[in-house]
Amino acid sequence: MMRTMKRIVATVAVAAATTAVLAGMTGTAAQAATVHGCGTGWVCLYPQGAGWNSDRPSQKWYNYGNYPLYDQYGSHYILNNQTGGAPVWLCTDYPATNCPSYVAAGRWASVNFTPINSVKLVPSL
Repeated sequence: MMRTMKRIVATVAVAAATTAVLAGMTGTAAQAATVHGCGTGWVCLYPQGAGWNSDRPSQKWYNYGNYPLYDQYGSHYILNNQTGGAPVWLCTDYPATNCPSYVAAGRWASVNFTPINSVKLVPSL
């Protein structure tokens, strides 16, 4: 009787631990979502006037740093799919010293890129 009780307790403990691990995996998978073709951790720019462009960004950036833009005019969608509160700054010069606006992590914006000459990815505000 005691052995049976121990086996039941052990089985319940293993089942609970497995459920906890699976729940953790599901939470991680949900956080690692690709949005409009933009993977987790990336900042994505879509072509002028094309909306989400069938979920195909025209430019993508992943590493923190300054990135020059060439021939980007008019309205574009920009999606910041970075994690940990990392913004993407929109700068009117290069090497990204005059950056009057940003898009927060997990957000997107429709932006007139005519005055924007670079983007800057930083870890947090």
